[in-house]
Amino acid sequence: MPAFKGVDKMAFQWLYLNIVNLIYVVVLIIQNDDKTLATNKSLTSFAAFVLMAIVCGFFALNKTESVIEISRYINLIISFSLALVALSKSKNIELSNMVTYVLLIECLLYYLTLYYYQNTNGTIFLKGIASNINIQAFSIVIKLPWVLFIEKNKKYWIKNVTIWLAVSILFVISSRASLLSLGLISILYLVWQKTSFKEKIRQLIISLVPGILGTVVLLNPILKTGEKLQNISIINESSLTRLSFYKEALNSIISNPLLGIGTGNWKLFSIEAHKELVNGYTIPYHAHNDFLQISAETGIIGGLLYILVFFFAFNHIRNQWNISKNKTILKAITVSLLVYLIDANLNFPISRPMIQVQLILILGLLFSKYPPKTTHSIKLNRGILSAVLVILLGSTFYSFKVYDSFKLQKFLLEDFGSQKFDTELELIESIDYNTPNIGATALPIKAMIANYYSQDSLVTSLLDQAIKDNPFIKYPQTLKSIRYRTAGNIDSALVYAKEAFYGLPKNELHIVNYFSVLSLLKDSLEIDKVYEKIKTMNSKNVANAYLLSQVSIGRSMNKKLERVTNEAIKLYPEEEKFKLYKLRLLNGDSILRIANNLFEEATADFEAGNFKKSAHSYLEASKILPEDPAYLENAGHAYYLNNQNNKALSMFDSVINHYSNGTGKAEYLKGLMLYETKGVVNEACDLFQRAIRKGNEDAKKAQNLLCK
Repeated sequence: MPAFKGVDKMAFQWLYLNIVNLIYVVVLIIQNDDKTLATNKSLTSFAAFVLMAIVCGFFALNKTESVIEISRYINLIISFSLALVALSKSKNIELSNMVTYVLLIECLLYYLTLYYYQNTNGTIFLKGIASNINIQAFSIVIKLPWVLFIEKNKKYWIKNVTIWLAVSILFVISSRASLLSLGLISILYLVWQKTSFKEKIRQLIISLVPGILGTVVLLNPILKTGEKLQNISIINESSLTRLSFYKEALNSIISNPLLGIGTGNWKLFSIEAHKELVNGYTIPYHAHNDFLQISAETGIIGGLLYILVFFFAFNHIRNQWNISKNKTILKAITVSLLVYLIDANLNFPISRPMIQVQLILILGLLFSKYPPKTTHSIKLNRGILSAVLVILLGSTFYSFKVYDSFKLQKFLLEDFGSQKFDTELELIESIDYNTPNIGATALPIKAMIANYYSQDSLVTSLLDQAIKDNPFIKYPQTLKSIRYRTAGNIDSALVYAKEAFYGLPKNELHIVNYFSVLSLLKDSLEIDKVYEKIKTMNSKNVANAYLLSQVSIGRSMNKKLERVTNEAIKLYPEEEKFKLYKLRLLNGDSILRIANNLFEEATADFEAGNFKKSAHSYLEASKILPEDPAYLENAGHAYYLNNQNNKALSMFDSVINHYSNGTGKAEYLKGLMLYETKGVVNEACDLFQRAIRKGNEDAKKAQNLLCK
């Protein structure tokens, strides 16, 4: 189903699942024939787990995230119950044919999507119809046992083609966990199939080898994905990172054994736990083990209740194994559940509706086709169904709120990536920043929205609330520090800059801002301490910030600085500023005098109307003091008055795109130029608004005059 441009497909998938449940409950109410729900221990355990999750939600730091997560759990338990009702009336369904055709369609859609993206824009799109490659891989591999173990499909060639396509996709994606699952399926096939060993080997070769060979010989060379397959290893950086996640989850369980850290709040606490591993704002959203993450969020009791869902399912399989004459479907159910457990121990399928739907159908089939000896039945009369409908409406409401937010968040994230924040304010104000209150990347929505306003009290209020929503991401603290630094309140700027840096020390924005504040305070000891902590980061922005801080506090060249500058010049030879930093560190104040003389010459030429010469002198001064955007702003102004609009535009864009400490003059002058030369009113007024947010008074006059 289409995602309608949401930033995360899973948001709309939860909404779709709610809608399906709503429709089915309404149908049951209209039918009014008192359907019966036969409960089982797995269903009861999951219901108890959901109740525990609700209790833990009351103690969560971010209660909104808890409510959203709980609404999803409620969605799942209702789905499980309705699946039991539906499947109890469909015991004679032709499972092999159904699953084979569904898997075949999924595989064909995968290759059609791959072909479309490659021929449209030349990209290799491996996600298929899922939101990432792991979901797609497990969506395929969890269905393979049904095609391989159940041999009732009269059209034998369809079965083989389906398996070949499925296996080829698994090897194209090269997900280690899915290939491990494929290995498990193959081993259990050899153990369980009631034919000769030779025949089982022959059948496996027929089923698996064509797909593998087709991928290795044909697809990987065409798609250039062979390197993924060659680089598969049991232990690599990804697996070591997972071990770190597991360790922190266990530590969290030990620290909070009864009520955990709160349902749905792992994404917050994981930032603090893994702050030394987090680069930028790419955070460990999941523990990559559902059982550990759920135990961390809902305590040991919640974790055990969730584990019991699968324990009782496998215990029921064991009981049925002893009495069932035809174990074919039971084998397929068992293998699919084992595949799911591999996924649950290495990834996070509990958050993936596409996998949860398939798990629910597998469990539903297990307990409906092989009903327990002792069970409790609940008559689903109109009263009960109406209550379920009300609960579902609440769950659907939260699913819609998340989906609607994710649909609009793309504008926030695009502006955040470009650091332009020029989306129309009317659209920004349509975003509900309370439900959810953190974005798809765990950045507080209020903090991102604060970038669009200039009113002090409003911005402060938004940032203070954002810190409460997610105190660990440190983006709101950085914005507060920048605002205090711009206003000249250096002590407050230092407090928030220090908190942000030590909260996420590998974040470029935090580092650059902290260096900037420390430079104003001329705190050389802390600057050196920070550099020792981040010197292994291969970042042009970090190297620039450190060397600029050394220049700003007036240090002279020494062996350490010479090594750093030479390394920066070697790594980034196209950047003239590193050579200039070296020159300034070697020559000290004499360079500043040269820049000041050039500035005075340029200003004199500007006032005399010699704009071309003035622009040239401003540019020469900018090369010597590249940290100051004023030189480029003045050069752009001179080019503008000299009717060299393209050069002026280049200067303004350079300041707008690369300097966070601009005065708004570049935005103001660019807006004025666009208005006068091209008559572009809307864009000009947007630029005036951005200049006003930076405190530019001329932009206020222009807005009042031109933007009525």
